[in-house]
Amino acid sequence: MKFWRNVKQRPSYSAVLPILHQWLQTGVGKRFLASGHQLLDHTLESVFGYHGVVVSICETPSILQASRVAHHTLITPFSLPAWGTQQIIASPSHWPLRPRSVDMVLIHHGLDYVERPHRLLREACKVVIPGGKIIIVGFNPWSLWGASRRLRERYKRGGKYANFIAVHRLQDWLTLLNFSVDHLQYAGFTLPIAQGKIAEPAWEKRCERWHLPFGSLYLLKATRELTGMTPIRPVWRQLRETLTTPTLVEPNTR
Repeated sequence: MKFWRNVKQRPSYSAVLPILHQWLQTGVGKRFLASGHQLLDHTLESVFGYHGVVVSICETPSILQASRVAHHTLITPFSLPAWGTQQIIASPSHWPLRPRSVDMVLIHHGLDYVERPHRLLREACKVVIPGGKIIIVGFNPWSLWGASRRLRERYKRGGKYANFIAVHRLQDWLTLLNFSVDHLQYAGFTLPIAQGKIAEPAWEKRCERWHLPFGSLYLLKATRELTGMTPIRPVWRQLRETLTTPTLVEPNTR
């Protein structure tokens, strides 16, 4: 794809974030954010743990309102006042965290805007404990939003610099990183407009009910597979006695 060849020409994640923060305050941005919240709320309610790490394009921690993880930490290239002390100023491609130290990682459109998506995913997978979860929300290239970014300039504000990584490619990456996909869901089946007949909620619900893979947003949840199991050692002592002790034949009259 074109963005892989021109990765050096892409703006950095820290340069794109302020533009996205402004776009999320518009009518289209708020509607886009609401679609993602609906996906996240249902998924976060089923994930438990003590420590979670977040990479998000949101300026506030509103996406975590349904989370049952006790503590969250934002990885961000610059400080965001709304997150308070729950943030680490670091590059999304290099996390100052110990491997296998968190229960959950949430990547909220981080893969869509970083320069090297596979590096971000590698860092995220590295810090998840065995049995822990990684939740990814991203743009679906096979959707109306994916098509509209090539048609009209006014639709490009949110997706202009987005990578639009296909879900099947993301699943391949996760498999190589020893993760298994548990859940995949789509949302946002209309054009990126603030309102109109095409944006009726009934149409959205109908498409979700049919599980169509053409939503503008996808949510993918994966679990880190348990590597290494306690072997069951054979009882060599009993086996040795069985092999070395001769079997006595009972006497008979013959």
